Amino acid sequence: HAGEFGAHRIYEGQMAVLGKTPVGPLLKEMHEEELVHKATFDKLMAENRVRPTVLLPLWDIAGFALGAGTALIGKEAAMACTVAVEDAIGDHYNSQIRELMEDDPEVHK
Repeated sequence: HAGEFGAHRIYEGQMAVLGKTPVGPLLKEMHEEELVHKATFDKLMAENRVRPTVLLPLWDIAGFALGAGTALIGKEAAMACTVAVEDAIGDHYNSQIRELMEDDPEVHK
């Protein structure tokens, strides 16, 4: 959830700087996809009565600052940031899947 929230704030920061440029529609589309992911996590957290991290206020500020900061450097830096964040989140999820499969392959098919 923290990763999805952070990515959401990164896109908001990027859109604050680049939203009205030619790359704006792409950022908007990517942000909308991230909002779907975040909504899924929000739903799962509520269903399982899980609290968000206490660091969420930090992710809020840091995510926006990272997005806006990279966008101020230029669209290439903003896209490089996005790719790096998505890769890190993907690696994290894959690591969690491997751990779950090692723990109990039958339960986590």
